[in-house]
Amino acid sequence: MITLNDLSPIEILHGTFTLIFILFSIFLGIRILLRYFQVKDISFLLVGFTWIFMSSGWFGSGFSFLSILLFKNPLDTFTYFFIGNAFIPIAIVCWVWFTIPMILPRKSKIIIIIYILIYILFEILLLGFLFTDYNLVGEIKGIFFFQPSIFILIFQVFAIITALITGILFAKESMLSEKEKVRWKGKLLLLAFILFTVGAIMDAVFPLNPILLVIVRSILIASAVSYYLGFILPKWLENLLIKEEEI
Repeated sequence: MITLNDLSPIEILHGTFTLIFILFSIFLGIRILLRYFQVKDISFLLVGFTWIFMSSGWFGSGFSFLSILLFKNPLDTFTYFFIGNAFIPIAIVCWVWFTIPMILPRKSKIIIIIYILIYILFEILLLGFLFTDYNLVGEIKGIFFFQPSIFILIFQVFAIITALITGILFAKESMLSEKEKVRWKGKLLLLAFILFTVGAIMDAVFPLNPILLVIVRSILIASAVSYYLGFILPKWLENLLIKEEEI
């Protein structure tokens, strides 16, 4: 049994800001998903699930902290590793499915199939490792700090690079549009993927002290907001941005 009193200040700060980030990402992702029921456009399902599951890399630590708050126990190792790794492939497949037909229309089917096959293989290996040796997935340091194995780290880098490159190419296409609204959406999406990449790299590379932890989580939260605005550009913001540009 573990309570808040058993956690260090940095663990409490880490758990709190991580939980805020993933709950905020889930909330914004659901807001995007709900647009599907208004316009019946599958694109909103793809981009909504993309962001929800892109944030799943932090599900383990965030929900483990929530479990401590609610039940005075962190997540068990299997659950922690599964929810923190198994959904990222879904995010990338959804994103590739959404962006590739617009970026590389002639090769979109083969690229999507290749990504699906890669991630099916990843899921099979992940489950195999979880049922045989947790060390092949990673290690939990302290209460809920996740140190990925080389296998997981390589996969995470591959996923981030895929999201960043396709995100930049998609945003670039949007910024070339004749419609001012679409150009602004492209700018916001470009900002979102740059911020997410910077935040994810900082989170993985640097040892997080309290100040840096707040900065990194703030960057990730800002990326979520920018991503949401890039797809659901509110009317008030559209009027503000376009009016300022015209002046």
